[in-house]
Amino acid sequence: QAFADELNTVTDDTIQWKQVSYNNAHLNQGFPIIKGRFIENITIVNNAKLQIRASMNRSMTLDYTPVTTRSSSYNTMLSAAGSRTMTCAYDLTASDAAGNEMPAELWCEGITVSVPVTTNDAQIITINDMGEAVVITPDSIANGMATFTLTEPAAFAAVENISSDEPTPTPTPIKPDDGNVKTGESSMPLTAACAVLLVSVLAVLMTRRKKNRE
Repeated sequence: QAFADELNTVTDDTIQWKQVSYNNAHLNQGFPIIKGRFIENITIVNNAKLQIRASMNRSMTLDYTPVTTRSSSYNTMLSAAGSRTMTCAYDLTASDAAGNEMPAELWCEGITVSVPVTTNDAQIITINDMGEAVVITPDSIANGMATFTLTEPAAFAAVENISSDEPTPTPTPIKPDDGNVKTGESSMPLTAACAVLLVSVLAVLMTRRKKNRE
């Protein structure tokens, strides 16, 4: 075991060297073996009280972004919501350090998500691999939080039957379109106007020069 302890001093914490014995016999002819620790439990909590818990490869990054109203997933979930109010919507993705999407083999046991709700009849709408909306019932609703499980990272939204006299949960993490025009689009009319003005000025100058010569 002393040799295994020495090896542990020069390797990172994803690998643990151990000397293993069974029935008084050392495995691997007495040499240390590797016990990998590549799966870890993570918990994410943001300011909007969104909670995400998952077990996945430690090299992965779990990202969550509010769904924009221009996205196809938003429109799909909104259509499935019907008359119910969509109180929050996120797009959940998993990637490596380079931003590449990670395969399903690198996480396990599903992803547990909790979102704030105001009613006990709240439901969750998510998007499957075919781009279709799937309505699921939360695993539990307690203390103003609806908890559900995703088998893999995906877009999801919480929907509730909220009457007009009930306040919509605040904050509502659905990113609206800001209506801003892209820089390139806004500069084109200005560029065209400047070009027309420049041509007009040149025409006037050439006309004056011609008259002066005459």
